Amino acid sequence: LTTGNKRITKDTVVIISSVTGNTKEVVDAIKKIKTEVGATVISFVDAKEAILLDLGDYKISYPMNEQLKFFMVADRFMFNNGELEDYEDMYAEFDKYLAEDLVEVEKKAEPFAIEFAKKHWNDEMHYFVGAGNQWGATYSYAMCYWEEQLWLKTKSITSNEFFHGMFEIVTKETPVTIYIGEDAQRPLSERVANFIPRICANYTIIDSKDYELKGISEKYRKHLSHHVMHAVNNRIDVHMEIETRHPMEIRRYYRRLEY
Repeated sequence: LTTGNKRITKDTVVIISSVTGNTKEVVDAIKKIKTEVGATVISFVDAKEAILLDLGDYKISYPMNEQLKFFMVADRFMFNNGELEDYEDMYAEFDKYLAEDLVEVEKKAEPFAIEFAKKHWNDEMHYFVGAGNQWGATYSYAMCYWEEQLWLKTKSITSNEFFHGMFEIVTKETPVTIYIGEDAQRPLSERVANFIPRICANYTIIDSKDYELKGISEKYRKHLSHHVMHAVNNRIDVHMEIETRHPMEIRRYYRRLEY
């Protein structure tokens, strides 16, 4: 909207996800993309009727599971482009096992989540570290969940950038959570995890490898790290609400004020 983007052309596919389907800035952006650029738009909107659904060339109205939507579309594009040869076998396993596996992850994470929430509900500042396909989820968890929904101050940083500035302000007491996935960038997060005990005694490591995914081949687990992380975080959130006595749907300013 402000600077344009030369990489977005009439041959671009734009994928959007929205709960309400009427966020003003997104609506304005998609209108500009449709009218001035002519790109193709795929709209995922939770609401059954919404402006962003109307603007989509392809539209799916289905609530929740935002990450799953994006990754499924991306995987399909990669498959169609010859970049994901195991796609059909991989998704056959996902279709059969993934939903129940993620439920089991939440069950296993429950005792950990209770203790984590009791320990960190009143942190003055909490640092979240992640890499690879964990990074987007790490960033959004810090911002959209702890800051926006729980009103707790956070900073998120990529594992590779942890050693550029941020680690100089970590002390023995600093709360740091490190997410470790199973994709190619796992060593970046392992590097942080291996180093952190030397300077901090208040760190937590959440490693997707610690959670069993029955029926999922080892070679496909790397695609699911962010879903495992999300399942663990779901349980943390429940107990953060309990400890803070703050329902996460309450907002101070979001959609309360004009901005």
